[in-house]
Amino acid sequence: MSFSLQDNQALLEASREAAFADARAKAEQSAVLAGRQLGAVVSISEVSAQPSPPVPFAAEAAADGAAGRLSIAPGQQEVDVQVTVVWELA
Repeated sequence: MSFSLQDNQALLEASREAAFADARAKAEQSAVLAGRQLGAVVSISEVSAQPSPPVPFAAEAAADGAAGRLSIAPGQQEVDVQVTVVWELA
């Protein structure tokens, strides 16, 4: 059994915005330390993490009928976006 989000588009967009803002802040700090300013964006690449696959039940548990007594507890789902941005230095 596995669970997923029906519509995670808004969460992906928010995660992407936060990742880009973080990349910009780090790049701006590096540029200042180098005595330069950020120029134009040269490239952007993105990696969206996929949820891990479900863990299968042990054969013994299935044989004992434990799957019929399975309870489902609340959990959480993570949405993660990683961006790599390359800027020119002005």
